[in-house]
Amino acid sequence: MATGNTRKRDLALFESATAFGAVVGLVLAIDSPSKPGACRGGAGRCVGESVLGAAKPYLVHALVGGALGGALALVLIFALRGHAPGGAMAPRREAIPERVRHEV
Repeated sequence: MATGNTRKRDLALFESATAFGAVVGLVLAIDSPSKPGACRGGAGRCVGESVLGAAKPYLVHALVGGALGGALALVLIFALRGHAPGGAMAPRREAIPERVRHEV
């Protein structure tokens, strides 16, 4: 079972990787072409469509990047905890019985 410090480390790794993935996604969205369109409606509707059209590539890239970063973090956490591929776990130490500890 994971200790409190291990859980904090795992959570920090997951949050950092997710944030990093979102930032990378946003940087990649800078180069994505946007399609300007002609709006046929009132000013409020056109502004809304413009803002949504401009923000959509950034939101999509950030969400995809964050999801990939989070998935990578989960793989790293799984690997750092000592799980081997195929479902086998690293051997755990057994607790030393109290009687033995007192004798030693």
